[in-house]
Amino acid sequence: MSLRALQVLILIGLLGVFALDAHAQFVSDDLSPVTIGNVSVKIHDEATDGCWTNLGEVKNYAKDKLELKVYKISDTNFEDYTIYVLVAAQRTEEGRCFGSINIQVLKAEISGGIFGFHEVANHGGIFNYAENANNYILNLINELTSKM
Repeated sequence: MSLRALQVLILIGLLGVFALDAHAQFVSDDLSPVTIGNVSVKIHDEATDGCWTNLGEVKNYAKDKLELKVYKISDTNFEDYTIYVLVAAQRTEEGRCFGSINIQVLKAEISGGIFGFHEVANHGGIFNYAENANNYILNLINELTSKM
């Protein structure tokens, strides 16, 4: 078993056996189409064995939800703001998937001459005993974008 798989198992053991009812956390209360420049959506897939199969749908869903709220969407790399979706998951011997989902809203900025990303919002959770992560991710994106 890999170290990553062991870490995910420990996290699942500590937090429960089903997806958490996590709540979006905002560092900034000033997220709106007026205050945010362009937004890009980036996907990072660390899921294996078919535990996440709707990557394109997730990306388009996030863009659509933001466009409905009149955010300006960009397809270039890391615009002013980026919604970054990371899924790490794998399938058990019994054929069920477990893993974690982390969705961040990041602001690209330079501070003290150093380029980096400031996290202005995040949402996520863990899932276990699932066929895949697909519906969990869509629900989390819906919850996060509804608060933006």
